[in-house]
Amino acid sequence: MAKKGRNKERAEPKATAGATESAARRLPLWGIGVLVLQLALMLTAFNRAAHNGGDTAGYVTLAHSMLDRGTYQDLWQPGQPPHTKYPPVFPALLAIAITLGAKTWAALKVVPALFTTLSVMAAYMWVRQRRGDPFGAIVALLVAASNAVLWASHWELSDPPFVALTFVALWAYDRVRVLTPPPDSSAPRPDTRLWLALGAVATGLAYFTREAGLPLLVAAGIWLLLQKRWRAAAAMAGGIGAFALVWSLRANQGAQYMSEFWMINPYEPDLGRVSFGGLAARVAQNALGYVTRYVPVGFTGLRFGVPVMLIGIALFVLAVWGWVRRLKSPGVAELFVPMYLGLILLWPQVWSGDRFALPLFPLLLFYAGEVVVQQAQRLTDPLPKVAIGLTVAVLAIPALGAWTREVRLAAGCSSMVRTDGSFACWGPRTNEFVEAALWSGAHLPDSAIVLTRKPRIFYVESGLPSETFRFTKDSERFLAFADSVGARYVLMDYLDDAASVYIAEALIKKGGSFCSLQGFGPPDKPQTTMLGIMPPENRIEAEVREENGQVSVAMKRCPPELTRPTPLTERSGRTEQIPLLVGFR
Repeated sequence: MAKKGRNKERAEPKATAGATESAARRLPLWGIGVLVLQLALMLTAFNRAAHNGGDTAGYVTLAHSMLDRGTYQDLWQPGQPPHTKYPPVFPALLAIAITLGAKTWAALKVVPALFTTLSVMAAYMWVRQRRGDPFGAIVALLVAASNAVLWASHWELSDPPFVALTFVALWAYDRVRVLTPPPDSSAPRPDTRLWLALGAVATGLAYFTREAGLPLLVAAGIWLLLQKRWRAAAAMAGGIGAFALVWSLRANQGAQYMSEFWMINPYEPDLGRVSFGGLAARVAQNALGYVTRYVPVGFTGLRFGVPVMLIGIALFVLAVWGWVRRLKSPGVAELFVPMYLGLILLWPQVWSGDRFALPLFPLLLFYAGEVVVQQAQRLTDPLPKVAIGLTVAVLAIPALGAWTREVRLAAGCSSMVRTDGSFACWGPRTNEFVEAALWSGAHLPDSAIVLTRKPRIFYVESGLPSETFRFTKDSERFLAFADSVGARYVLMDYLDDAASVYIAEALIKKGGSFCSLQGFGPPDKPQTTMLGIMPPENRIEAEVREENGQVSVAMKRCPPELTRPTPLTERSGRTEQIPLLVGFR
């Protein structure tokens, strides 16, 4: 039995290496099957709602800046400085969609949806190149059904284009490797320039989609040097490297990522910078999180618990085993994996999550799957098929269960959006925030600058520049920051605990520095409230009362000069249109 297994293992590379003529004839059936199932999974789980994170609004604003001004600016910030954080490829894709008529959040979701499909198909082609059609189809469909991929497919985020471009590049480089005969071969050397060009272009676009594409750029360069393709390596360094240098010089002006990277928590700057020991602890904690939580939950959609931990540990152990086996003849993928994994392990823990591991999903399945197949082949028939089927079911069954929940959620949420507006699914507190933004666009002066929890969403809905209020309990620093950016308004919201901690602290200690403008929400509950910030010369001590453990601050109404003499027509929050894209007037 062992001898039979070894013979199968020796014969297997010959049967799966390269694309044979018969495999090429089978490609349309396998490829069409993967495409149809992927589209069915994605479209049935499509959610029309606007995302409640600031990144999506930020990307839309950058796209608007490209189209409206021909610039790449942070229009939501006071002073509207040049943008230095996100590379421009994804905003440019959104700008194309806007030019073609997309003016709602749902319409813009076509961009991530298309690239999710491309990412699944590119992963299928890459795996098929290495192990054949059935193996490629299984990996691609497990990726397509995974909870994290379905989630990313309907939000305006850069992850789907980044994953798609990464796997187009990996597939192109593997095509070069397959088409290139061994050094001792007398076979004619085929022309691989088109594949090299495709790989280089996809690599460059991936880097300019997300700077996390740097590991792919470095891995491709190292692989070309190892293959002694000096001209291709020089062309990549000269082409992509030149643009990367220009972007790096621009990005260093803002230094947002680098300064935030070294913080213990970018959302709480008062905690300070991370130490060397803290960096080591961050890597260890991130590794634990990705192995036992983010990746297995991202695949299965299960709640975190012992089964999820066991799935994650088994997946990573098998994947590392399979990756090591592939190091005998490494491709770009084998060099990319440890570099990219190292990058996301070094990021602050508050940034960690399954969306940042998405480029690793097909790779982990491929490496782990190779080991499962090779070990299963040591068993006697029909046990190999049973073992492989059970392994696939461990991921597929919970993933499909999570998909059915997503389908129900998407249907209910989309219905709410059609009647109550794009943010209706996120609950009353988010609706109050959006209502406050719409009210501000109509009632506050054009020169108004507002401190808020989510400045980019506030800008997209109001047209007024905004900054995140300072996360500090030092009320003097809180007000000094407001003065430094020229903010005379602050929104007390209940999106999370931040305003309840930091704005409330400033109100208790310096309540006379604020005034009340407008409340939003039911009066029998704490309201989301737009507050005015008085000029330094008009700030007085406030009367603070405490009764039954409740602290209240006596606050005056704001003077009339803090609002427009004649308000503009206020937009309805029940529309799906994005105010920034259709105009505020």
